[in-house]
Amino acid sequence: FSSWCPWSYVVDSQRYRESSDWNPPGPFKHVFKNGAVIYCGGIENPTTMRGPNVTWAHFDEASAHPKALSLKVLDGRARIVGPDGTPPSVWLTTTPDLDQGWTYDYFGPPSPNDQFSAFKADSLIIKLRTIDNEKAGNIADGYTARRAQTLTSAEARVFLEGEWEK
Repeated sequence: FSSWCPWSYVVDSQRYRESSDWNPPGPFKHVFKNGAVIYCGGIENPTTMRGPNVTWAHFDEASAHPKALSLKVLDGRARIVGPDGTPPSVWLTTTPDLDQGWTYDYFGPPSPNDQFSAFKADSLIIKLRTIDNEKAGNIADGYTARRAQTLTSAEARVFLEGEWEK
C-alpha cells in the first residue's frame, strides 16, 4: 500500500500504521485527507462486510473459501463510481480449484446452460503462469521444475500453469 500511496495523504491520527512494527489486530480502515476510505481485512465471515459502499474490492485466495458468499457480498458492495468514471469493480486472485468448487462455476470454462454465462462474459480472467514469473526474474531460476517434482501432473497444471483441471 505504501508503495503507491504516500503517507502524507493519510490523516495524521492514522499514520501510526506506517511503522514497520505495526501489525493489524483485525480489520481496519485508512482515512485520507480527501475523505476517501480504504477498508482492510479478511472476509472469513462475509456477512460482516454487508455495510460499506465501495469503489473496489480485492478478494485474495478466493478458492480457499468454501462458498461463493464472499464474492456475492463484495459484488454487492462495489457500487461507487471511481475517479474519471471508473466503474466499481471486484477482483479476485486465486489458484484454480482442484475439486472444481464455486470458483470453477463462476470463472471456469462456459458450459451448456451455464447459469453464470453473463457474469463470465462481463469478467476479465488473467492467467499468470509460474514459469513466466520465473522468466521475469521474480523467483529463483529452476523453481518451476523443482516445484513440479512434488506435484502430480494434474496439480502441476493447476498450481504452475493456472489451468482448470477436470
